[in-house]
Amino acid sequence: MIHKDDYGVVICRQHHYAIPPNWISRHFQENHQAIPLQRRKEIEECVALLNLLPPSQIQLPSDTIPINGLSVHNGLKCLYEGCNELKGTTESMRKHCQRAHKWIKSVGVMWTEQTVQTFFVGSHLKYVFFNCF
Repeated sequence: MIHKDDYGVVICRQHHYAIPPNWISRHFQENHQAIPLQRRKEIEECVALLNLLPPSQIQLPSDTIPINGLSVHNGLKCLYEGCNELKGTTESMRKHCQRAHKWIKSVGVMWTEQTVQTFFVGSHLKYVFFNCF
């Protein structure tokens, strides 16, 4: 585990994403069975002492520097003025543009490829973008 105190998360070194505080035990149980039970419990006890935030309270970084420990993905960034929505697939970006901006296909593509990272997976997915130098 990597503790990122500035974001209030712990990142799984093997899976490269943050684990919500209430999922630590489940994550170890489902994904790290090779670690002896006693060691998993010790790690869980240490993690329980940290000041971790639920996914809904995570403040996404405003800088464009990659976050150590998180995996890097090819994603998409919305090009509508004032919108910096990030998505992982063309389909999810198309739906975003339709809902948020009343986009129609004849307007043309209103998104661009963007290198992204994500703190969480599943229902807590939060994309963060950064520039490759």
